[in-house]
Amino acid sequence: AVVSTQSTGISTVLDTCKAYTSQEFNQLLKHLKVETDPLISSFFLNIDGNSTNFNTLLAELERINYVFPIIGLAETNTDEPLKDLFLINNYTSFYQDTLKGKSKGSGVAIYVNNDLNATVVENLCYCNADIESMFVEISNVSESIIYGVIYRPPNGEFNKFIETLNQIQAALPRENVRIMGDFNIDLLTTSDSKTTEFEDQYITNGKSPEISI
Repeated sequence: AVVSTQSTGISTVLDTCKAYTSQEFNQLLKHLKVETDPLISSFFLNIDGNSTNFNTLLAELERINYVFPIIGLAETNTDEPLKDLFLINNYTSFYQDTLKGKSKGSGVAIYVNNDLNATVVENLCYCNADIESMFVEISNVSESIIYGVIYRPPNGEFNKFIETLNQIQAALPRENVRIMGDFNIDLLTTSDSKTTEFEDQYITNGKSPEISI
């Protein structure tokens, strides 16, 4: 999921989402106007372990005829000191350490194209049993913009996740924010109280889903 500061109806966005093969996506790109400033294009994946699936990610990126400025990953299972084992050509990586004692299902990362200047926003980065996050600020664009990756471990406490998410939202600016992530919440199940609370939290802070493809 990608959440931004642009106002878009949640149900409308989800209803119009569909899956594409790399070939279909490349055909679609030919008809899209791709803006680069302000940045709107990003790629997110729950990679389910770098050691297992990173080479597959690299192959998929090669098949796509577009260079995403930002790439976000969840469940890397990779600590920050080991990040150089998983390089993407012409990108700088920013890794959050995995949860201590957890060898699988932990770790978030952001890759930033080397054409961009990025710095970690330390006060927005968390790693605990209820939420993991990594945020960077891109400065060499017409208006600085913050990109983040948030992962909610499915076995964590939902109320504590929302509590920390509220702290993150309070620290973020109202504009020029893009949040990617795997929240482990079924947004299509609107009768679920967790879904409602999660959506209300984002809408109250002026954000809404923005998955355009």
